[in-house]
Amino acid sequence: MSRVIKFRAWDTKSMHFGGFSVHATGKTDLQGFTFQNAADLLTIMQFTGLTDKNGVDIYEGDIVTGSYSNLDVDYSTSSAVEWGYTSDSDGWSCGSTLGWVVSEGSSLQDLVDYKGCEVIGNIYENPELIK
Repeated sequence: MSRVIKFRAWDTKSMHFGGFSVHATGKTDLQGFTFQNAADLLTIMQFTGLTDKNGVDIYEGDIVTGSYSNLDVDYSTSSAVEWGYTSDSDGWSCGSTLGWVVSEGSSLQDLVDYKGCEVIGNIYENPELIK
C-alpha cells in the first residue's frame, strides 16, 4: 500500500492557501504564490493520509468535528489536527500514540474509524471553531 505525500501552504502575508509540491529533482512548485522568497512567508501543512466522511483530505491544521467512544462513553469534539503524542486508552487499545492527533487528546485515526469525522475549517481561517 502506498501513501500519497502531499502538502498545502498558508501564505502568512496575503492570508490564503496555495498548492505546494516538491519534485525528486529538488524543484519546488508553489501554485498560487506570486512573491519572491515564498518559503519565508509560508506555513507548510502535511496531508495526514486520511480523509473525512465526505472524502475530503485531512491536513495538519484542519479543524475536524466528530465523536469517538472511550470505554463506552461517547465524546464529541471539534479540534485541530496536529502531529503529536497522546496516551490513548479507548477500550480498543491502551498505550501511547505518536502520530496524527487532535488537540483535545485523541488520535485522529479514532475519529476517522469510529463514526467518521468532518473537516469544518482550519486554524488559520476559522480559529473560532476550536472548542
